[in-house]
Amino acid sequence: MHNFVPNNLSSLSEKELMAYYDNPYNFPLGDCREIAEELDEFPSHVMCFLTHGVFSVNSEIRRKVEETVWGTKKQVNRLLRNYSDWATTKIMKRSGIPKSHIIRPDTPRLVGDPARAHYEWWHLYEEFIRWTDFNEQKLLENPSEYRDIWQKSAQKFHHNITQNLVNIENVYWWSIGFDVHDSGNIKMHINPKLDSFRLGWLPPVILGTRDGAACNPEILDYFAERIEYYLGIKAHKNVKYKGGYVTKKHGEDYRKNLEQKWENPWKRNIIQIELARYLYMQESTQKLDWHRVDMISAGLKLAMIDTWNKFWKEYFEGLQ
Repeated sequence: MHNFVPNNLSSLSEKELMAYYDNPYNFPLGDCREIAEELDEFPSHVMCFLTHGVFSVNSEIRRKVEETVWGTKKQVNRLLRNYSDWATTKIMKRSGIPKSHIIRPDTPRLVGDPARAHYEWWHLYEEFIRWTDFNEQKLLENPSEYRDIWQKSAQKFHHNITQNLVNIENVYWWSIGFDVHDSGNIKMHINPKLDSFRLGWLPPVILGTRDGAACNPEILDYFAERIEYYLGIKAHKNVKYKGGYVTKKHGEDYRKNLEQKWENPWKRNIIQIELARYLYMQESTQKLDWHRVDMISAGLKLAMIDTWNKFWKEYFEGLQ
């Protein structure tokens, strides 16, 4: 297992490490907000996906969560947020990327994970719901009772991704999709005093393309360079999180299908982005630092725009 704790912190105890990573200002960020504000247009070829970007639940589901975990309203909110990429949604909304370029499901991961929605196996729904969150906390006694809701939401989500990317490729010949997520170092417990750390910790940014199967390596390398240029942080490539189901279905599998039809697979490129929460929030309290949220929003947007500008003329027109 990779361990991403810097050498200068390796002597710290678990408690000391948790305290260190709970202060976002221990991690310097580049500020490119003024540059981003000058750019009004966003590339027509680029789409962004928020696969786990929904955390709100209706009153019925919330009541069942409260009955399952036996926590206070504050504790329940904490677990629901932790079980989603709610902060990523905030980042993308504040980025200035048009809503028409952002796709997210209608339902939270709590009732079914669209990142595990293998269509051909929907009759085995139990394989693709999550009985606990990734910290092994059980939030619903029986999430399978929401199968129909989850199925419709997952169908709609993946259909929208497919339709948007195909439409873009029909007009512009090529597309890039970014599946944006966030992850935490803290394994949250219903009782905050029992929080613990995740093994190996997380680097600030991970970019996954399923070891190159979902995206051309030149595009991944350049996007990683632009992340570092604007934000001053290294983007690790294809480690720990190499790309989930969205990257597989709409990237790797789609490109294989193009190859089988004797079409150029390089027209479709999907990159999964995993952002460490410690960059822009105090993770233990889930308190966002809005200045840093906006700095990351600007850096992501600029890196996406630069990547499009770099390749759309120089690279992709030559592949048609």
